[in-house]
Amino acid sequence: MTHPLVLIADSSMRISSSRKPE
Repeated sequence: MTHPLVLIADSSMRISSSRKPE
């Protein structure tokens, strides 16, 4: 079972990476 916090952290990290102009 995955914790909701992990999902939130993953989403946050993904959004941060997506927003990062590379």
